[in-house]
Amino acid sequence: MVKRLIAPLLLGAWAMASLPVPVGSAERIGFGEEIAPVDPPPQTDEEKRIAELEEQKRARLLLLAELCEQSGAPARGVLYLVEALEVDPADEGTARKLTAMAGALAASGTDTYRDMLAPLLDHPDVSVAVLVVGGLGSGRDNRHFPLLLLDALESDRPEVVEEAMRWSPNCWDKGRKPEVHARLRTIFEGRDDYLKLRACFPLMHDFKDKEAIAYLLKETRSENRGRALLAVGWIGDTCNSRAPVYPELLEALEPQLTSDDDRMRRAAVCAIGTYQGEAAIRHLIAALADANGAVVYDARIGLVHTQRDVDTVVRLVNEALEQETRADVEHRLREVLDGIEKKKKQMTESR
Repeated sequence: MVKRLIAPLLLGAWAMASLPVPVGSAERIGFGEEIAPVDPPPQTDEEKRIAELEEQKRARLLLLAELCEQSGAPARGVLYLVEALEVDPADEGTARKLTAMAGALAASGTDTYRDMLAPLLDHPDVSVAVLVVGGLGSGRDNRHFPLLLLDALESDRPEVVEEAMRWSPNCWDKGRKPEVHARLRTIFEGRDDYLKLRACFPLMHDFKDKEAIAYLLKETRSENRGRALLAVGWIGDTCNSRAPVYPELLEALEPQLTSDDDRMRRAAVCAIGTYQGEAAIRHLIAALADANGAVVYDARIGLVHTQRDVDTVVRLVNEALEQETRADVEHRLREVLDGIEKKKKQMTESR
């Protein structure tokens, strides 16, 4: 008898648990009854005492950090801020202060703080290490590449390495630039494909590294849309704005220029417009017929403002006008010519 009763009860419970939960402001179960929000249990006196002590400790650490900064010992201040974050990891204000103080150290142009702060690269909370590296990177002068930032490029923590690479472009430190290049190459040649892709940008930007550029061109055709968009965007960075268009670039970008993905077409138009030459101009003119307004806008910007051979732009646009039968595209072509004339006039008046 008991077994006969248990079976239907279990089946009924399973059926209720399998019902979809309606989307709404509150969760609902079974018969549509709303679950009242559950308030956290009240703190015990001991828990309140501990919370008060932790807040006092955090306030004391923040004060010590401020005093260190005022007395010319910002490295020690960074350590106090890290301790304050350990008390309350969610304190965004302390995180911002930590980043700013680390940035001030990098801006000093010295490396006297390196030994004191080096252990932070291995801090148990990797987000702390990333904050310190980000602060150093954001605060550094282009003419000085901090040794601790160089150390971060060799970290065994991917998050730290990625953050260090974010701040590696625009390295004008002649003494350390070869070492920066060597460490970026080590990352590029490593097994971590995620970091390999991200090493490509500083390698391209500062070193015109041919292998890194070739890898980016290959990744423009990646099946992973995010990787492809990233590669197309980086290939079109302004560091290449004086470079002539070349066959490998055209081969990589031409499929993206006719992609069904609006965002991909726009990225490809921006990228091709960065480079100079008749082939680039022709692709920009073709993009004026795109159905997406953002793509058309970027093509017009490329033709009017990015291409340096204005005479060739005007000649090819006029050739396109002679053959164009679509009124909207004809209007866009004339807008390009008007934009070029307006730009010429502004340049003449500013002289």
